[in-house]
Amino acid sequence: MPVERRPRHRIAVVLSLAAVLGAALFGGGVAPASAASPSPVTAVSVAPYEAANPLVPSAALPFLAVTVEFERELAAAGETFDVRTPAGTRAVLTSDATVTDAVGGAPLVDVTVAESGATGDLVRGTFTPAAADAVSVAGSFTFFLQVVGSGVLDAAGGVYSTEFESDGAVFRTDVPYGTAIDLYERTGGHWVSGATATSPARFVVQAKAIGDEAAAESGGQWVAAGTEEVPPFGASVADCAATTLRVFDDDPGPVNVPVEGGTPLTEGVDYTVNCDDTLDGQPIVSATIPAPVEGAFYVLSSARDATGESTWFPVDNTAIPEVARQVALYSAVGAVSDASRDPSHPTQKSTLLLYTGRTAGTAVTVAAAPALALVASAEPDSGAEVHPGDRIRYEMTLTNTGNVPLTDATLTADLASLLRSAGIDGAFEASVGQARLEGSVLRWVGALVPGEAVTVSFTALVRVGGSVIDVDVSAESPGARGGAVATAPQSFEHEVIADATPESATPTDPSRGALAVTGADSSGAAALGGMLVLAGAAVSIVAAVRRRTASRS
Repeated sequence: MPVERRPRHRIAVVLSLAAVLGAALFGGGVAPASAASPSPVTAVSVAPYEAANPLVPSAALPFLAVTVEFERELAAAGETFDVRTPAGTRAVLTSDATVTDAVGGAPLVDVTVAESGATGDLVRGTFTPAAADAVSVAGSFTFFLQVVGSGVLDAAGGVYSTEFESDGAVFRTDVPYGTAIDLYERTGGHWVSGATATSPARFVVQAKAIGDEAAAESGGQWVAAGTEEVPPFGASVADCAATTLRVFDDDPGPVNVPVEGGTPLTEGVDYTVNCDDTLDGQPIVSATIPAPVEGAFYVLSSARDATGESTWFPVDNTAIPEVARQVALYSAVGAVSDASRDPSHPTQKSTLLLYTGRTAGTAVTVAAAPALALVASAEPDSGAEVHPGDRIRYEMTLTNTGNVPLTDATLTADLASLLRSAGIDGAFEASVGQARLEGSVLRWVGALVPGEAVTVSFTALVRVGGSVIDVDVSAESPGARGGAVATAPQSFEHEVIADATPESATPTDPSRGALAVTGADSSGAAALGGMLVLAGAAVSIVAAVRRRTASRS
């Protein structure tokens, strides 16, 4: 037994060494993961919203206009990038905010508020298929930043200093602003969908009430929301079916921005709605809570449709892009009382600014222009006569002449006619990648950056006379950015004169064995040779060990 173990041990060592060297020859290993693309955001700037407000001349409301500049080459459809707003702020966007092509108007980036919370909102841009058809997209979009909570602007004015973050990149801004007046307080509204001066818009007016158990003795707690219907505020129509009431344990914050969370209450059970109520002669939507909870926070949300008859004016500050300047002015009305309309609970009013158009932006693109050029030749030239024993040299060069990288450039040559009358003399040669014979079709598929070319060549040895050899060459890139592209096919014809085949002609016959495949990457063949050498060495060592063992026995 000891005599047998030692040779086996040596065999194991040899085979292990062979495996290690083989792995080295093959270059085995885990390729490093590609690094994530950096954010396309190149700059973030902030401008104060100086409104020509007839109620508060030259007042800077607690809104700031944030403009995000971005640039991306070879964007993929669905690719996203984020901008995190500072803590204590809310991002205000239209429901269909979009960055459009400055020339054709095609949507390039959809902008949404992906997350909202105390740590700031997450504004997300998503590249569209139209952006994926361009070489590059560069532009900007604007959204409004509502400063709330601990980040509320100082009423006396000053400098607002803060930071925005995008995929690890930090953008700091210091923006001076004038007098800041929060016109919303407990009642306000927020914008839901886009509008123009002549088309409808939709917004929500919200009112907040703190639960008062004593109101139950007077028939319940009453809360109302609406807008004034007199000039200069225009008109709007309540959507009663969209009225909601929610309760919160903690203060949900200002109601001039969308309030999320809480517990929805059931109409007819927890509260009743009156869509035809009035307050100081103005139509409003009200809700009565028969058994309010002391200290709870109730938020009434009343959706309204604007008629387009509102007062329109542009933002004074030209630092805000034109696409985001125009606004409509409404007066939001809210009140909190008990069901007896106790006059000790005054009516609360605030100004509602309805942002119009799409608070996004425009971009410019470099259009994708995929293109291929195919140059093919035969020696002797097409149309020449050949004889059995002659050789024909074919060479095909495919060049990416467009401005986008191609991942599936394809070069093919139909060799069916050639293989009936000739054999491949040697191997297929490719300057990039590998060329393979699939059935009777020579095929090369690979990636080509703009300006890059691949040359595929081979030699055929004519065997059979009295025939015609036709070779058809074509190229395409079906998955090219900007659309599929192809070249015009090229054909080569040679008539074979019936002569006796010289005895020295010994072509590689594709019908009698697999054709060699060559190209820029020959590591596979080298690795296979190395493994065979190692295997032979291992066998020799094993045989020597066995002979030595036998002699000792």
